[in-house]
Amino acid sequence: MYEIEKDVEMPLKGEWWILASKMEPGDSVEVANRDEASLLVSTICKFWKKHNAENNGAEKRIRAKSQSQSGGTYRVWRVT
Repeated sequence: MYEIEKDVEMPLKGEWWILASKMEPGDSVEVANRDEASLLVSTICKFWKKHNAENNGAEKRIRAKSQSQSGGTYRVWRVT
């Protein structure tokens, strides 16, 4: 049978997870399309919510947003 374990730190892996971990509020990244923008917005929110909870126990709201650019690319910002 499987055993559930709590508080096991998840290693940083995957390009989106690593990118999100390096972003500070106000930083932005241009990505290729809407799918990548959605994925990065989601990853930013997940990473920083988890990071904040582990480091100070606070449930700070993390925000990220995306906007389409000319040429079909998107820009993603870490807002908070």
